[in-house]
Amino acid sequence: MSSSDNNLILCIDKDSFHTNDTLRQLQFVSCAFQDKNTDNVISLDFVTHYPNLEYLVADDRDIEDISFITSLPNLKYCSLTHNNLQDFTPLNQCRFLEVVAIYSNPNDTPELSEEIIILTGEPDSVTLTE
Repeated sequence: MSSSDNNLILCIDKDSFHTNDTLRQLQFVSCAFQDKNTDNVISLDFVTHYPNLEYLVADDRDIEDISFITSLPNLKYCSLTHNNLQDFTPLNQCRFLEVVAIYSNPNDTPELSEEIIILTGEPDSVTLTE
């Protein structure tokens, strides 16, 4: 493990991820993953190994693409604050999604299903959008 710019960098073997149908919650805040063999940054695509995730927090990660999220149909809550997201439409594929937090992203008016509660703004001045 190392740290740079106040972000934790975890070196992992990306080939070590195996499908886990029982995992329901994952939280990644202010951390990045590097392949221990190549030092390349690993995207969050590996969460597709956890198809029954219901709760995902991926804050402060400089994420630009969330297409991987279409592989998480059971997602109920998703926090993607402080990233670099423009397109939130993959979240529409999560048929059980109830709440998404998107503070501090370039696009703060995503086009999502009317059933999804969208938290925008900053945490101390939350705006609910339904």
